[in-house]
Amino acid sequence: MDQEYKQIKSRAYYIFWGTATLAVVIGQMAIAGGYRRLSETIDRASWRVVDSVDFNLQRLRRPRLAPLSPGPYQEPVYIEPPMAPMPEPW
Repeated sequence: MDQEYKQIKSRAYYIFWGTATLAVVIGQMAIAGGYRRLSETIDRASWRVVDSVDFNLQRLRRPRLAPLSPGPYQEPVYIEPPMAPMPEPW
């Protein structure tokens, strides 16, 4: 039984599609590298903003006066609350 090939692919076919595939893969890698650099730049910029805001908040929270020193320790005084009157039986 002789089989006829329905498609005969030449060497140029494989060279073309191999080159096209490599071009797509290399392009995707270049785009991924660009997105990575963009992400790092945004991270650096956002951390600069966060650090400057944090620095300014710390400066604003700085106590302006020396804190008052507490006096000597005193034992807490427990005062028992007065009891409510009992209801009268029926």
